[in-house]
Amino acid sequence: LPLMATLARAATDYCVVLSTQRVHVTDNCLTLPSNTTSQAYDVAGSPGEWEYRQLLIPVRSNTTVQLTFEALRRADGKTLPSSIFDSFAVGYVDCQKTTRYSPSGGGWHADPLLPLPEGSEAPLQSNVASTLWITLKIPVDAVPGAYEGFLVATVRGMDSLRIPVRVEVWNCPPLVKHDSLERFGAIWSAALFPEKGTNGVLRDPDGLGNFYTDGKVPDEVQMAYLNTMGDRLVPPDHLYKLHPLPNLTNYSWLVHEAGATLLNLGDVSTFGGQDRNCSVPITQALVDDLIAMLRPAMETLESWGLTKHASPYIYGFDEQHESCEQNIRTLFGAAKAAFPALKTAAVLNWPGGLPDDLPLDIWINQYELYNETTGKRWKQSSKDHKVYLYHCIEPSGSAFLNTFIERPWVQARLLYWFASLPSVRADGWLYYATTIWRPFPGTKHHRLRRVDSGTPKTDFPPANYIWSPRTDIFANGDGQFVYPGANGPVSTSRLEHIRSASQDARLFSLARQQGMPEDVLGAYLKQLVRSPTDHTDDPALLENVRRSIASEVCTKE
Repeated sequence: LPLMATLARAATDYCVVLSTQRVHVTDNCLTLPSNTTSQAYDVAGSPGEWEYRQLLIPVRSNTTVQLTFEALRRADGKTLPSSIFDSFAVGYVDCQKTTRYSPSGGGWHADPLLPLPEGSEAPLQSNVASTLWITLKIPVDAVPGAYEGFLVATVRGMDSLRIPVRVEVWNCPPLVKHDSLERFGAIWSAALFPEKGTNGVLRDPDGLGNFYTDGKVPDEVQMAYLNTMGDRLVPPDHLYKLHPLPNLTNYSWLVHEAGATLLNLGDVSTFGGQDRNCSVPITQALVDDLIAMLRPAMETLESWGLTKHASPYIYGFDEQHESCEQNIRTLFGAAKAAFPALKTAAVLNWPGGLPDDLPLDIWINQYELYNETTGKRWKQSSKDHKVYLYHCIEPSGSAFLNTFIERPWVQARLLYWFASLPSVRADGWLYYATTIWRPFPGTKHHRLRRVDSGTPKTDFPPANYIWSPRTDIFANGDGQFVYPGANGPVSTSRLEHIRSASQDARLFSLARQQGMPEDVLGAYLKQLVRSPTDHTDDPALLENVRRSIASEVCTKE
């Protein structure tokens, strides 16, 4: 063989990396923690769940790789088809330092998952970690047990890599929409349904419409974004809509296709010109206006039977002061009296807790401010009371869990592990926005592209100027969990980890349903997270603990 070909072939190695271990742009298989890599694609989960691993193939010269998947087989001949696999190239975005939180910046960070059309080759760049993200969807009807097989990575100009695959299908109830197992709630706001403001102008100017002529998003592109969010177990309903969706059939899609258990009919935070301290009282005229706005939607949703699967709700009084209590009682109380099936939700970080009789169903707390004593008391005061937690730009301190692009990937999952601690036991999680792309003031974004065809580096600025027109502060990835791609949505590692977090929470719920003692479950969870600032960001430990819980909960065949 020619000398260069010999060197290239000798350099061809690979490692399979845990999905929660970020691979940095300069990493190779030897620089990653040894307990996060292996030579096999080895995953485990329940029927209907998604599992992930990364494949890193370091090369000394630029080339390409094509993946081929084989059917997997049990010892008794039962199979899982090759169609359960999908693959993406892990892309990089250039993160600049911001004064809004720390640590930040650091240059190239892995985040977007670049689609690879079926049969296409992915570029492998020399001296750049060109990682492939391999997804496996366990069929809902998969028979529990161990399945084995191979995937083949054909690297142009080199020997093919035949990589062992092992999938352990747990004997747990399958993950399906609206199953009997109580689902961890998700309010992850996505402004993907067109909505006009009171002035008739389309709202959300920094959203998806900004990337298409005259703001007209093709139907197939809009549906691709909706499905991207729904498939990740975060039904794409917009938290801050001013009124019910004008096309009520969209609520039917949210329930039946995206698995939504909550349907937002409007944000009343600014109803009647309210301010942060609610200095403007709610009048009867405003109450009447709200009831009139809600009635057609409530009657239609009930007639369609959607309220059997999901709860319509109104949101309001976002992070407002205790002085708003009377306005909450007036507005939410009247709405609940008019529509018994209607729920109410609010972010209220009140240090002393809430009055038990406040007409609120879903109390949303910034997670590091949550008081276990007042939260437990409030939940116990009514069977209808639920507690959700949330994060946003805050808490931004380096010790706190968050989902900034720069943070360890495992933290996205640990948010839900914290919510599941016996001392917390939250019912769901809220995140304020997943589809805001607000560029540097005075500029305009374009859709994400590779810097060139042979690199995983992309040219989309991840800095989100939430506080525009201010130019001195921004956040990398805050408010955006998907990128606008050339042909549709580009998911992110962070969004995939939220799906995994939802699956984790479902496992913890099943453990409780099957009688696992709280101290036992708590001991498992506390190996990873003890408090908002006391956590162990260890991908391998998380995988081991997750499998240990499943070994007690998901019985053998």
